[in-house]
Amino acid sequence: MKKYEIILRDLEKKIIEGTYPENKLLPSENQLTEIYQTSRATVRQALKILEQSGIIQRRHGFGSIVIPRERLMFPISGLISFKELKDSLNFVSTTEILTFEKITVDKQLSELSFFEEGAQAFHILRRRNIDNSFV
Repeated sequence: MKKYEIILRDLEKKIIEGTYPENKLLPSENQLTEIYQTSRATVRQALKILEQSGIIQRRHGFGSIVIPRERLMFPISGLISFKELKDSLNFVSTTEILTFEKITVDKQLSELSFFEEGAQAFHILRRRNIDNSFV
């Protein structure tokens, strides 16, 4: 395992365990280089992956903030499935199907989608529960 991967896994673990709480800053890049006895470039690589995964938000000149779980975002680059995100962040989730029905596409839905007006489609409404909170 590469050094940045070790740092990445350790930071993920500490975020999940609450060592680095939500809405709080992670240690600075310089502090992390001292903690992990590595270069700043290696630390930045781990932080970049955490940011792409939606776990932290980096602000130039300010630092890296842990994003609350209720605001979990799917990374835009390197798209992953909800299951992959769930497994990588190690949280418990359930999905409840609220609506599952066959509908006829009306004009409004047709304009908002790729469906033709009058086509048949399924309307599915679901609710996710992550660590006992609906998101």
